Amino acid sequence: MKKTVIFLSIFVLNSLGQLFAQQGETFMLNLQSPAYPTNFNMIGNGYWDQTYNETEFTFFKSQIYSFSHLLEGVGSTYGGAVWNGFTVCNSGDSTNHNPDGIWSPNYEWGCMAGGGIKTDEEGNIMFDNQGDVITELGIEYLVGFWNNLMEAEYWDLPYNPHFLDEPTHCLQIILDDDKEYEAVGVYVCNHPYSYYAAKYGFAISNPLNQTGDYFKLFIHGLNPDGSESGKFVEYFLAKFEDNQLQQSRKWEWIDLSSLGEIGGFYCTMKSTDENDWGPKTPVYFCMDKWQVKIKGTTLPHIPVTNIINVPDSAKTDIPLTLSGTVIPANATCQTIEWSILDAGDTGAEINGNIFNATASGTATVQATIINGIDMGEDYTQKFSIMVTQTIGIDENTFNNIQIYSYQKNIYIKSTDLPSNFSSLKVEITDLLGRAVYQGTLSSAETVIPLNVTDGVYSVRLISQTGTVKVEKVVVR
Repeated sequence: MKKTVIFLSIFVLNSLGQLFAQQGETFMLNLQSPAYPTNFNMIGNGYWDQTYNETEFTFFKSQIYSFSHLLEGVGSTYGGAVWNGFTVCNSGDSTNHNPDGIWSPNYEWGCMAGGGIKTDEEGNIMFDNQGDVITELGIEYLVGFWNNLMEAEYWDLPYNPHFLDEPTHCLQIILDDDKEYEAVGVYVCNHPYSYYAAKYGFAISNPLNQTGDYFKLFIHGLNPDGSESGKFVEYFLAKFEDNQLQQSRKWEWIDLSSLGEIGGFYCTMKSTDENDWGPKTPVYFCMDKWQVKIKGTTLPHIPVTNIINVPDSAKTDIPLTLSGTVIPANATCQTIEWSILDAGDTGAEINGNIFNATASGTATVQATIINGIDMGEDYTQKFSIMVTQTIGIDENTFNNIQIYSYQKNIYIKSTDLPSNFSSLKVEITDLLGRAVYQGTLSSAETVIPLNVTDGVYSVRLISQTGTVKVEKVVVR
C-alpha cells in the first residue's frame, strides 16, 4: 500500500465509477460516481453538504483519487464559518457578486466556465467545434481553497493558529491503490473570486495591473512512497502581459506528464500581490478530470483534424505572430511549425512563428504538426494571408493628435488620420518610468481606461518612422 501522507483510511473502490472513468490504461476522475461518500448531495448555491463537516471528512474519494478536505480536523471550521482543501460544487456561477469588495461565503462555489465538463455515455470528454470542452450547469467539479498557513513556509508566523502538530500540504490528491502510475494531466479553470479580484481588486487585494503581475497555481508531484519528488508544473491563472491582464474563463488542459511516476500531487499558489502572510489575491481555483496512466503504458494517439483561428491578414513591414487552435484540443501532438509555401509578390519570410512581408499581395503559408495524424505521419494545412501596404502618417498630422484625460480615461483623438493608417505604439508611464499601459493605436479616436492611482502620467506615441510625441496628463 502506498504511503498517503495524511490519509489513514482506505475504502473499497466504487466499481461502477472505476469502469466509467477508466479509458484503457488511463484513469480519469469522475465525480459523478464517488467512493466516499457514495454520493455528493448538493445544497444552497450548489456545494457539497459536508463541506463544513470537520469530523467525518478529512478527505473524500472518487475512484483511485483521494482529495484532502479540512485536514486540520475538529475546530478548523470555527463553527462552520470557513473551510479549506477541496470540496465539490455544481453551481457554475460566474457572476461578480462582490463588486464593492465585500466578501460573502455564499458565492464560493462558482466557476468561470459556467459549469462542469461534459462527457458522453462512454466517459469521453466532449468538445465543441472551436476545440473547447463543452460545459454544462449542474455537472460536479472541484473547488480548491488553499490555506497556506498549514504549509511549512508559513508555519512559524506569529499568531498562526495550529490545529495539527506539524505542517502539511492543504491541497493533496493521493492515488489510493497498489498500482504504479504516471501523471497525464488535469483541467483547471479560474474561480470567480480570484478572477474578479485580479481584474478589479477585492477587499485587501489589489488588481493585477502592472507588467509582471501574476497569480499562479503550482501542481507538485509526490513519489509513490508519499515523499516529495521536487517536480512541479506551474499554470498562470492571471498574468499582466502585453499591456493587458490575461485570464481564461474556460477549462484549460494542464499537461502533467513531466512529473513522471507519481503517488499523488499537492497544490500551492503564488501571487505578486502578497504580504508576509501569503497571497492577498483570493486563493481559489477549480479543477476536474484528473488523469493518470499505468506506468510504462502508451496513451492512444489522438490525431489532429483541423487548425482554426489562424490570422489571415498582415501589413507590410509589420511582424505578424502566427498561431492557431488545434482541433481536437486533446490531440496528442499540437506543436505547429510554420513555413512559406508561396510568397507570391509579397517577399514574405517566416522566422519561427513570425511572418513578415515587404510588399502587398497574397502569401500562402503551411502549418505542420509533426506526427499529427499518427506516429510517422505529419498533419499539414495551408492558409492564405492577405498583405496590404502600410500607410504612414506625415509629421503635421502626427503632431496634431490630441491627448487628454478625464475620469481616469486617456483620450487620443485626431480628425486627420487616414482610415487605413498603420498602427501607432502607445506607452503610458508614471513619474518613475514604470509602464502602466503598452499597446497600439489603430483608430482616429481611442479611449484607454486606466486602473491607477491619481497622479501625473506620460503618454508617448511612437510612429512607424520612430517619431515620438509625448504629453503629460493628470489622472484623477
